[in-house]
Parts: sequence; structure tokens; C-alpha cells
Amino acid sequence: GGAPLDSRAVAALLESRGLRQADAASYGHRDLFELADEVFAEARKLAGSVPVKVKYPKELRRPLFVRFIFNYLRGLLSSLPLAGQILVFLALGVSLWAWTGFSERLATVITLGALASYLVTGGVIQAMSWRGAAYVGEGQHHFAREYVGRMMRVGLILAGGVGVVWFTVNLIIPVFETEAMAIALLYYGLLTLLWLNLSVLYLLEQRLAALLIMLGGLGLVLLVFAAYRASVIPAHTMGLIATVTAMYFRGRRVMAERESGVPESARLARLPRDSILIFTAAPYFIYGTLYFIFVFIDRINAWSAAKDPLPYLIWFRPPYEAGMDLALIPLILTAPVLEHTLREFSLRMIPLQELTASADFSSLNRKFREFYVRQLTLGAAIGVAALVFAESVVFGMRLAGIGLEFVANSTVLFVFHIGAVGYLLLVWGLFNGMVAQAVTQLGPVIRALVIAFAVNLIVGYVLSRVLSYEYAVLGLLAGALTFGVLSTRIVLNLLESLDYYYFATV
Repeated sequence: GGAPLDSRAVAALLESRGLRQADAASYGHRDLFELADEVFAEARKLAGSVPVKVKYPKELRRPLFVRFIFNYLRGLLSSLPLAGQILVFLALGVSLWAWTGFSERLATVITLGALASYLVTGGVIQAMSWRGAAYVGEGQHHFAREYVGRMMRVGLILAGGVGVVWFTVNLIIPVFETEAMAIALLYYGLLTLLWLNLSVLYLLEQRLAALLIMLGGLGLVLLVFAAYRASVIPAHTMGLIATVTAMYFRGRRVMAERESGVPESARLARLPRDSILIFTAAPYFIYGTLYFIFVFIDRINAWSAAKDPLPYLIWFRPPYEAGMDLALIPLILTAPVLEHTLREFSLRMIPLQELTASADFSSLNRKFREFYVRQLTLGAAIGVAALVFAESVVFGMRLAGIGLEFVANSTVLFVFHIGAVGYLLLVWGLFNGMVAQAVTQLGPVIRALVIAFAVNLIVGYVLSRVLSYEYAVLGLLAGALTFGVLSTRIVLNLLESLDYYYFATV
């Protein structure tokens, strides 16, 4: 079958055939390892090289450029539902859950409901994606269905608990009027269901279906709103209910179809009990929750800053939100690089480790350090191009007279310019987090994210109070830069011992 991979493999083979250290002396060697070195050298001479039979994935045989285009477009498809909502909102003033015609008071309570939905589902979605994607990739669709079901229950229980606490606290300390509280909880509940069901479709690689369903929901909102111009809230409610329902049944049908192909014998296996699953998923839950808190803390700083007392503790600032929405353009265009990198990492890891002798683990680590630098450089280049594109889009909107209430506002433009760079730096940190997650070393990255969060909070809080509310965006910039730098140091250290961390996970 060809030469062995290295002399350690030869030593193991000799021991398995019953040779002892004493037997090596009969061949003129001190021990089995010295004998193994000689056998390995002879085998290499006979074979001329080390013909390790490595089964390369089909995808790896395609040209790198083709793989990049495919992975990038697939990643971009994940962002299109959100991107489409933003573009329609900027063009028509209405989306699946927003409307420019809301009063600042109503916009405040609805936005708080939306923010709460992000925060309460972020950790659950991250934990669901971590293990659920592995089950789907391994064809263990019965496990995927059971695991997703459990995590959905966790998300719903958590969301329900937070909603009850929020409502109860508001009864004791009436910050919001009864009607305002009811509207906030309505949007909170519907958006929570939306994010959870959307994450299931992403997990099942149903990205196009997710996009079409959300576009259909948006179409229903526009249709109902056109018929009943008095209020957009009924239109939002009907659109969100229809969207969530369609996503739920689509996800359920796809999971049932895939599970039907799993052999009956395999279905006898069961997942570990909830306590074990929760323990193993905890780092991913924490990471996802921290990420969403980090992303929105600058808004909390901006919306709570004021020279004079605010009607509520937090007051929605339309120019700030518009600037941050525009700043998402470069993030949406750069984030698909993460999809490409993760896919390439997975494709290359097994062939490279099979081709690398165990005594030459430094070669494996060096190859992946080079891979990391290449991918980071690629991400930076695309990020710069995306930033130039976003600036051009905003400039073009001003020339065409589109959305002038946003793009001609100095506060919107300031927040957009700074926020766009901050989001790109955040992608840098997420890139590093993805690499650490691939070898199950999220702990150090979580600590880096905690430090970055503190920087974001403190810098944004101080500047928004000393200068003006829009300077809270500098907190995001400083925090994202901190996260990028700290996480890069962590990943470079991990890559120094990648062989150890990788083999510890398999």
C-alpha cells in the first residue's frame, strides 16, 4: 500500500506485530524507534516518496476563484433578507417592521421591542447553529430535528420569561404607557419568532426560501398598508405573522423530508439530556449574546444621551439609526468572506493533516498561518472595496435626490462614515472568532469580546455625554478595533499550536 506516513507509524505497526524493544537488538538497533527509522527510510526509498492516499473533497478540486465566487454568493444570500428590508425602507419608508411615519414616541417603544428580540435570541441562535449545522452536515437529520426543537423551546421560554419580567417591571415602575407597552411587546414577540425561524432556515441551507418568504411578507405589509393608510401596525402584524408561519412550515417540511432518509437503526440513538447539551452549548450562547449586546450598546448610549430630560430613559434618534443602517452596507458586502474562509478551512484541514507527518506538525501550523494571513488580506481588500461602494451609493443617492431626509443630514452622514469603518473592524473580530470556534477555543475570544464591550460602552457613554449623542458611534469604532486586535493575538497563538487544538477536537 505504499510508504507509511512517518517513522512513528512504523513503530506502532511493529509493536502491533508483537516486536519488543529487545527484538530490535537482533537487527542491530538499540530500540524499536531506531529500527522504525531504518524501516521508514527503506520504505521511502522503495516508494520514491510518501504516497499517502488522500481523498480530496470534490469541491477542493474546483479552481479557487470558482470556489470563492460560489461561497461568497452563498454568504451574500444570507444577508439579502436584511439588506432588502433596509433598501426598501430607505426607498419607500416602510419595511417588515419599521416605518418612517412613526412618531418618535412610538418609534422608541417599537425599536426597544426589536432590540430586545435581538438580545434574547442572539445566544440561542448561535448555540443552535453551532451543533445543529454539524448534525446537518453529517447527515444526522434526526439529531438535527431534535436539537433544533430543544433549542427553539429554550429560546421561547427565555423570550417569554423576559417578556413577563419586562411587563411586570413596567407595572411597578410605569415607564411606558399601557398602550405603548403592549405595542413594544407585540413587536418583541413577533420579531423573536421571526429570528428563531429564520435561523432554522439558514441552518437547513434554505437561504433562497428565507429571502422569498421575507419578500412575500414585505409585499403583504405594503398591500395592507396601501389599503389601510391610517396605521401601519396592523400591516406589520399581518406581514410578520404570515412570514413566521411560512418559515415555520417550510423548516418543518424540509427537516421531515431529510429525516425520512435516515435509516431506522440510526434513529434509535438519542441526544444527551438537556443539562449536558446546555453545558456544551453555553460558550456559544454567551458569545452570541455578547455579540448582540456589543452591536447595540452604542445605540443605547446615543438614545439615552440628552442635555434636557427625555420622555423615556431611552429615546429613539432617527438620524442615528439611519446612519447605522447605511453603515451596514459594507458589512453586508464583506461578511460573506467569513463563509468562504470557514468552508476553505474545513475543506483543507483533513487533507493537510493526512499529508503531514506527525513529527512535522510545525509544517501544518505554518500552512494554516499562511492561509489565515491570505484570508485576512482578502477580507481587508473586499472590505475597502465595500466601503468605497457604500460611500458611492450614498453620494449617488444625494445626486439623485433619493432619501434626502437621510443622506443630506450631517448627523446621518457622520454616523454612517464612522459606523461603516466600525462594522468592518467588527468583521475582523468575527473572522478571528470563527477561526477560534473551528477548533472549539471560544473562551479566549469571549474574554476579548468582554473587554471590547467595556471599551465600546465607556468611550461611547463619555463622548455622547461630553459632546453630543451621535459621538456614541466612536464607542463602536473603538470597541471593534479592540476586539480585532485582541482576537488577532489570540488566533495567532492558537495557530502556533493548531495541531494540538485540532486533534483535541476530533
